[in-house]
Amino acid sequence: MMGTAGALRLAIDELRITSPYYVLYGDSLLDVPIAEVTSTYREVGLPALMTVYRNEHQWEESNAVFDGRIVTRYEKHRATPPSDMVFVDYGLLILDGQVIDEFVPAGEVADLADVLGRLSSSRRLAGFEATRRFFEIGSPAGLVALEKHLAAKRGRPQ
Repeated sequence: MMGTAGALRLAIDELRITSPYYVLYGDSLLDVPIAEVTSTYREVGLPALMTVYRNEHQWEESNAVFDGRIVTRYEKHRATPPSDMVFVDYGLLILDGQVIDEFVPAGEVADLADVLGRLSSSRRLAGFEATRRFFEIGSPAGLVALEKHLAAKRGRPQ
């Protein structure tokens, strides 16, 4: 196991992926305008961008502080988030190649959450606020919530 950032480093090195590149969480269904996210990444000019959602601990524990432009704090594994941490990472990132080169040595185990936390603490993590709810589909409860949402959109009883 390489960890999420270690696996990303391996894929980048092996496949010679050029930057910037998009990272999408595989257990989430997202409804976000990719062109606007990309435009924001280019405009802000920071090495990384995280999409965030104003969650206020509703769907899962919030883990980010977002000032409207920059994710100023990101702590994924905090048991009790502080009151100003009302955003959650939404599941889509844009990373410049220098991010992985700087934080993840080749062949080492590394967690992407740690990389993002370090970027936020150095104010190098741009943010984009998604306005539509995400659906985590990596658990039975998440799948049920998504099925109810889709049934409601189709006008079927839940």
